[in-house]
Amino acid sequence: MIAKQPFGRTEHKSTRAVFGGAALSKVTQDEADQTLEVLLRYGVNHIDVAAGYGDAELRIAPWLQKHPGHFFLATKTGGRTYDDAKRQIHLSLERMGVDHVDLI
Repeated sequence: MIAKQPFGRTEHKSTRAVFGGAALSKVTQDEADQTLEVLLRYGVNHIDVAAGYGDAELRIAPWLQKHPGHFFLATKTGGRTYDDAKRQIHLSLERMGVDHVDLI
């Protein structure tokens, strides 16, 4: 298991290793499933993803549904206006099948 420590001022204890969702941008769902299984096996509980990471959001969506509340989910936006950022965040939520993320 990977050591955990408090993440900033949140109450979350995040693993010291954060999984970068960009690694799933161009893989099949089967490859993503194998990768995410390794995260579970080693206790990684923090995923960083973004709309600009290809299909990464779609690849982690089934895992977020299977393991609700297990992963601290961080995302980002390339939108530089309020409206663009809001639109992109809502699209990300839709693609991941979640109603919120833990960090933007």
